[in-house]
Amino acid sequence: ISPEFNAVSEMSCTIRSEDNTENIYNAIAVKRQIYVQDKGYFIITDCNETDDETGNYKTLSLLSCEHELTYKKLNYFKGTYKFYGTFTDAEGKEQKGLLEQIMQSLPRWTIAHIDDSVAERYRTFDEPDTTLYAFLLEDCEEAYECIFDFDIINKEIYVYDKNNYIKPTTICLSREDVINSSNINTKVENIYTAISIYGEDDISINSINPLGTATLYNFSYY
Repeated sequence: ISPEFNAVSEMSCTIRSEDNTENIYNAIAVKRQIYVQDKGYFIITDCNETDDETGNYKTLSLLSCEHELTYKKLNYFKGTYKFYGTFTDAEGKEQKGLLEQIMQSLPRWTIAHIDDSVAERYRTFDEPDTTLYAFLLEDCEEAYECIFDFDIINKEIYVYDKNNYIKPTTICLSREDVINSSNINTKVENIYTAISIYGEDDISINSINPLGTATLYNFSYY
């Protein structure tokens, strides 16, 4: 098992026919889930069966169960949404928060915790066709400045404010104690020098932006 935080964890194993009853061995197939005690549920993504002189066995590749969110498509998503809790939209209608609307398509998952600061935030989206998992871990995490943590044992979702989640400590990692080497890699696609800000009902920052446009620039990296 290769556990990952804020990403899908991986697992691989081999199951032999003589180690299980015949019914269990035959039931192993792609997209079924296996529960690993004290670790959680994993989805079988690849199953190769071998029959040789040592017997019959299946070699499995699995991903942690939040991977099932990649099977769900999120079609064109547009508008301004409060993250959690009811709110009134631009047309004066009462709506459920963004996460509550998403949870309607996830009957096997429940919300365990949301930081109050995240729940009260409003953000605007104009999102084309994407998967539910990509929308949560890419668009929502960036827009609402939050972190999603999936409990794959109880199938619960925790949402934390990323500004408060990491707490400073007195721990120091250096070459004198545990670090043998380090490697820092800067990816050019992660460097931004401009951000354009738009809102509904023609709301903009043009009148308060010295440039008179909806775009702010920051070239301090260079």
